[in-house]
Amino acid sequence: MTVNSSQYKVAIVGGGRQGMALLEALVPPQNSHQYLQVIGVADVNPEAPGRLYAQRHGIFTTARYTELLNLEGLDLIFDAAGQPEVSQELERQRPPQVTVLTGERPYPWDDFWDLIAKGFAPPKTPEPLKVGLVGAGRGGSEVLRLITGDRQRQDRIQILGVADRNPQAPGMAMAQALGILTFLNYRELLQQNLDLIMELTGNPKVREELIRIKPATTQVIDHVEARLFYELLRLAEDQFRQKIESEIRLSTQRNRFQRIFDHLPDPVLVLNPDYTVEWVNLTFLNRFQTTEGQVRGQRCYQVLRHLDAPCHQRGLFCPLEEVLEKGTTVQVIHRCAGLDGEVSFDEISMAPLFPREGGTRKRVIEVIKDITPQKRLEEDLQKSEEKAQHLFKQANAGKIFLETILNGIQDNMVVIDADYRIIEVNRAYLEMAGLARSEVVGKFCYQISHHVDQPCSTPDHPCPLKDALRTGKPASGTHVHYDRQGQERYYHVVCHPLFDETGKATRVVELSQDITKEVMARSRMLHDDKMTSLGKLSASVVHEINNPLTGILTFIKLLQRTLAEGLASPQELQEFQRYLGLMESETTRVSKIVSNLLAFSRKTRPEFKLANINQIIEETLSLLDYQAGLQRVKIKRQYDPELLPVLADPAQLKQAFLNLFMNAQDAMPEGGELSIRTRNLGTKAVRVRISDTGMGIPKEHYSQIFEPFYTTKKGGGGAGLGLSVVYGIIKEHQGTIRVDSVVGQGTTFTIRLPARRPEEHADSPQKI
Repeated sequence: MTVNSSQYKVAIVGGGRQGMALLEALVPPQNSHQYLQVIGVADVNPEAPGRLYAQRHGIFTTARYTELLNLEGLDLIFDAAGQPEVSQELERQRPPQVTVLTGERPYPWDDFWDLIAKGFAPPKTPEPLKVGLVGAGRGGSEVLRLITGDRQRQDRIQILGVADRNPQAPGMAMAQALGILTFLNYRELLQQNLDLIMELTGNPKVREELIRIKPATTQVIDHVEARLFYELLRLAEDQFRQKIESEIRLSTQRNRFQRIFDHLPDPVLVLNPDYTVEWVNLTFLNRFQTTEGQVRGQRCYQVLRHLDAPCHQRGLFCPLEEVLEKGTTVQVIHRCAGLDGEVSFDEISMAPLFPREGGTRKRVIEVIKDITPQKRLEEDLQKSEEKAQHLFKQANAGKIFLETILNGIQDNMVVIDADYRIIEVNRAYLEMAGLARSEVVGKFCYQISHHVDQPCSTPDHPCPLKDALRTGKPASGTHVHYDRQGQERYYHVVCHPLFDETGKATRVVELSQDITKEVMARSRMLHDDKMTSLGKLSASVVHEINNPLTGILTFIKLLQRTLAEGLASPQELQEFQRYLGLMESETTRVSKIVSNLLAFSRKTRPEFKLANINQIIEETLSLLDYQAGLQRVKIKRQYDPELLPVLADPAQLKQAFLNLFMNAQDAMPEGGELSIRTRNLGTKAVRVRISDTGMGIPKEHYSQIFEPFYTTKKGGGGAGLGLSVVYGIIKEHQGTIRVDSVVGQGTTFTIRLPARRPEEHADSPQKI
């Protein structure tokens, strides 16, 4: 590795979660001064997210990690595979100038590596940390109160927005009263240019999606990670320094992290072995109402406890000597009494700031976390646990305790045997079904939830119970259940397998959540997009209908005038016959156009049935033929006459194809060629390729074109829903859609849908 180089070339082994976090942080570069440049990624899985991400950004990828060692100018290899043998092999084969960093950490390191690429410049006046809260329940409102209730915290941390699906959540009302933006969708909150998102819902799926869709410059932490965040940075910095400190001398590194340290939610000190304070962050100064000049050089026990001797001489445990001796992190809780008599609790985390093998200068870092609310909660929980244990001892066999747990679950929960018989249910499930426990236990699950006499077995309504028992892993699906009023409701169903003593999955725990509102909202979105498409079609369709109507009216007037003049000759009668035939064909044409428009605009529930893609495409093109002719767009059809059918909702697929066709026409304002090709991919899938010779799409837009409300059309030319709707429809049909484009030459959308054989679904129900 070249010492003091302005830029270091990096390769990453492993395209999983850790490798993906590194790539999102470093690619594309956050600024022109970024000193880490990724030049290669290795993963044996060609579908690994990090490997696909690297390919989209033109970075070299390979399945053999040793090939990375041959890359020209390579300085660093980050081993994110988590396999010791990989690190050992890399260390054994690496050239002398290449440094290998491993990911052997007891914590997720993606947050740390995100920070490497942020490139914060040292501000003269520290700017507030821009924070967004996801979750406005009890925890969210408490965080909001703590931050906004302290003026000094307000100077360091700025809440830009709060998101919660429940507009009545206490934190939402508090934010609105404080003039803080509120959102029902946390995706909108991500558009506020945030430094940090605190995920306070406790839902791991929400955190995973936030990490996946967030910008690289935005960090995501939950209520647990907030407490450990600083320790994470410190440990990651130590390990990074141990590997490459002898070769990298970047004087700006402290400035890059200074802003993050100053805005950490907890007070931080750096102490010398003689207890003197060498450094503190702004949070410390704000909490203890002091200045840096009054703290630095003073003894920590004087500053924090107002004592005249170290804490261990006054009955408090001090971990400093143990940290200096063993070089390990030590935590301790101090109970403190304030001047007003209020008792508070601080969690002291002290860690070494020197290598474990020793160093010439030893210092420690101390993080002070106010855990008074947690301690009080623990005391309350302990009292509750003691009460629960007392009740449990009074119960005959523990059945009451189990029922209490089951009934405390808000989602519908039911335990089902392998033969579909219900063994146990919770209160939420009984309330949904409107039945007593005796009316449910012992019955078959499909009798209660679906009101049918046989299990779900069709491809359009699969049973996750069978998949969970077969694979031994959780399985999920979307089902239509019936509530106590007999109304259909959409539920997301997840079956978790339960195993016997031999390890065989014999029954499942089924959790179901009502998603009817979400499904209906998607249906409305589809209908709104359909109406938008109809608006664009209206002018051309009016002309297409008006032309045959004008001809019909002309023929009628000619007939009337001839008949008014007297008896028609045989030649005239023969001509009348020809006129009537033309009038019939033109009337049929108008009727077909109007029928297609009415069918397309009708708002219906999804109905899946065997359908021919060629026919669906041709019916959709009938709405665009006239407009395509006006724009000098030539439509080229290449249909596979033996195309296999697909299980689909024809109305939704027509909407998807219409959006793609209209986008293609918009991309060719001066005319061009629209090509539609269909073919079978073996017996498992069918493929549709829609190509135009228009303006093309820049590669940097590929990752955004399927996002809702994203559009490149100028002057209000589009709402940005079209391709998002197309993506949702194709995914709902278990298909895939891919875009390939060359600017100035055209764009191709490739759609793949699973093929079906007619004989396999002759008796399948159409409704899902």
